[in-house]
Amino acid sequence: MESHCLTLGANLVSVHSPEESHFLLQLTDGSPAWVGGSDAVQAHFVKNRQWFWSDGSTFGYQNWAKGEPNNFNSTREPCIEMNYGREHRWNDNICDKTFFSVCLLKTC
Repeated sequence: MESHCLTLGANLVSVHSPEESHFLLQLTDGSPAWVGGSDAVQAHFVKNRQWFWSDGSTFGYQNWAKGEPNNFNSTREPCIEMNYGREHRWNDNICDKTFFSVCLLKTC
C-alpha cells in the first residue's frame, strides 16, 4: 500500500473533510480502498487509539463506521479502509488485505 505509493513519489491519501471523502468515494466507485491513516499503538486492544496520516498532516476529520475502530476479535487493525459497509465509511483493518490504494503525489 504505502510502499507502492512511495515508489511513485507519493503517499497514501489523507482525508481532511467530507468533501474530500465524497470525492474519493466517487474516484474509487465505492470499492474498498486504503487511505493513509494508521495507528501508533502496537497493542492488540487499546480503546482510545492515536491515529496519524502517513503524509504527516493533522488527523482531524474522521469518518468511522459505527463501532469502529475496534481491533475486531482483539486482532490489531492499524490501517484505514474507506468505503466500508453500506454507508461507505471507515473501518480499521489489518494492512495485508488487497484493496485499491489511493496515492497522492507529494508537492513541494
